[in-house]
Amino acid sequence: MGERLFGARVRRREDARLITGRGRYVADVAHQGLLHVAVHRSPHAHARIVRVDSAQALRRPGVVRVLVPSDVAALGRLPLLVPHSSLVSPACPEILPQEIVSYAGQAVALLVAESAAQAEDALDSLRVEYEPLPAVASLDDALRPDGPRVHPGGNVASRFTQCVGDPAGALARAEVVLRERFHVHRGAGMAMETRGIAACWDSDLGQVTVWSTTQAPQILRRLLARYLRLPEHAVRVVTQDIGGGFGPKAIVYAEDILVPFLARDLGRPVQFVETRHEHLLAVTQERDQWHDVELGLTREGRIVALRDAFVHDCGAFVSWGVIVPILTSVSVPGPYRVPNYEVALTALYTNRVPVTPVRGAGRPQAVFVMERMLDLAAARLGLDRVLLRTRNLIQPDEFPYDVGLISRDNSPRRYDSGNYPECLRRVAEAVGADGFAAEREQAHAAGRAIGLGFALFVEDTGLGPYEGVRVRVDPVGRVFVFSGTSSQGQAHETTLAQIVADELSVPLEQVTVIPG
Repeated sequence: MGERLFGARVRRREDARLITGRGRYVADVAHQGLLHVAVHRSPHAHARIVRVDSAQALRRPGVVRVLVPSDVAALGRLPLLVPHSSLVSPACPEILPQEIVSYAGQAVALLVAESAAQAEDALDSLRVEYEPLPAVASLDDALRPDGPRVHPGGNVASRFTQCVGDPAGALARAEVVLRERFHVHRGAGMAMETRGIAACWDSDLGQVTVWSTTQAPQILRRLLARYLRLPEHAVRVVTQDIGGGFGPKAIVYAEDILVPFLARDLGRPVQFVETRHEHLLAVTQERDQWHDVELGLTREGRIVALRDAFVHDCGAFVSWGVIVPILTSVSVPGPYRVPNYEVALTALYTNRVPVTPVRGAGRPQAVFVMERMLDLAAARLGLDRVLLRTRNLIQPDEFPYDVGLISRDNSPRRYDSGNYPECLRRVAEAVGADGFAAEREQAHAAGRAIGLGFALFVEDTGLGPYEGVRVRVDPVGRVFVFSGTSSQGQAHETTLAQIVADELSVPLEQVTVIPG
């Protein structure tokens, strides 16, 4: 074959199925005798569980089982998946809280019924009595010495500082110093498809098959094997079509463990599909940080120092450690030369939904801080915004460029290659930056307000974890590619086929990818 397929423009294989309503989602999983789960969630941000009474709920039509915290006490807590040396007191959630709920929306009990409607209706009959406790509702609350505590160990999850050069000295000598405070508010990823999981137990083989919306099937499989006390080969996780992920679906939640647990316990297939209200209420979130920033420059606009002290809201738990604020802390310098840099982060617990990587995983906060400071610096110095950025970009002959920081995987943050000035030049030319002032005046005269902003960012890739694929060629030359990765719109069925077709020098039409 002379034509190279990897990177070529080809028609996506998934599209015909997805746009004609033939996608295969967890809600479409249908088994004989399928049971449905509804979840009772805490209405309180912080409370003690006084009593759980399931007697009345068990008498409701179609109800098969009510799973309460005491039923799964032996399962303990979800593990700390991403440890870090700076963690002071890592708190991970119990599978179901035995005494204390730590945020509104936390799963407390599961109700199993013959239909989804019966399960949802019966939730009203489940009696859970709470004793409300003082809640830490904000970073301000978390910082108060006399304020309430999320966990007995206190509200501080982590303190971590990194320093390059002499930022204090450089700021003291800088010709121009800007100081600003930024508050980056909370946000969440709202996938079109909510979370879902279905499980079927095979008692003859001692195996469980799970259909899930997870972005991380490998992690889910490993944890299911752990909590169900099965060898990993006895756990199969199937990810078919997934209607968006954005980060929150990479997390393992209580329902992900308990639905397979119930399938084995009841000897029947069990399914949980989250409602949109639950997705808004209880799925992990991101973003909430306060930054106090100092930027020192020469009068010509060259950066001499940057210092950033920020606090980060972890929410109630840190199963994914402090990966989000760590990524923020090392991403602030971005593609710019910052010879003297200090970042000090304080990660705090609050009685809010836990924070995990969502759509950028700490990087958008960092980019906002740096780019906003550069815009303010350009205004202070009377310089063009593109010119100021160009003067501070790492130059092509400086690669590989060592930022001087330790990144999330405990390796040096080092950029391998790039031509950042040329990238910015092309972008500025493409958007007509030189003529924008006149365009803005014309728009203003016509009653329209328009703006133009610039933001540059360096993405770190190839960090793993890694996974291979299995490739089989049948007797007539057809190629089958088996992959455990889950696709939430990335077109794995197309891109993996392109790679394999190139490697084997076969037509693309000859390759079939079987994901999940």
